[in-house]
Amino acid sequence: MPIFVYIMLRRHNMARKSKYTKELLEPIVSSSRSIGQVIDKLGLSRAGGTYKYIQYHIKKHKISTSHFLGQGWNKFGQPDFNNGKESIEEYFDIETERKPNHVKSRVLTYGLKKNICEKCGIVGHKGWMNEDITIELHHIDGCRSNNKLSNLQMLCPNCHSQTPNYRNKKKEIL
Repeated sequence: MPIFVYIMLRRHNMARKSKYTKELLEPIVSSSRSIGQVIDKLGLSRAGGTYKYIQYHIKKHKISTSHFLGQGWNKFGQPDFNNGKESIEEYFDIETERKPNHVKSRVLTYGLKKNICEKCGIVGHKGWMNEDITIELHHIDGCRSNNKLSNLQMLCPNCHSQTPNYRNKKKEIL
């Protein structure tokens, strides 16, 4: 096709028609929760410019994506970290040592504690000089494997450093 004809066709929106029509995309988008699911249902690869290409066609056809949850792995209700193998009560048990960041994540996800220092009341989000501050998980008895809720405390770094068993260090009495 001569370049002039191609330019004229493009100018009048008569260039190649996309196979991703509104009729094809609308039911797929309405039954999906993310662009990734749309791509999977279309049988496309999740690589290269596929996301932008499909997003372009969805926007072009003005198909609603308001029901999309974004980051689907993290937004479908409360995440089931262990695929239902143990309940919340079993998770917070003394017998198993777990990574503190996993315990903290569960405590916050399930709303068992808030991201606020339990000693001084500073808030983790924009709580210190209008900046975010990391609220740390403290084991009151110093035993990392004792993850009972009664043994867990959310503390700011300053208050946490003042505890007698901070970072497994015993304070010397002068």
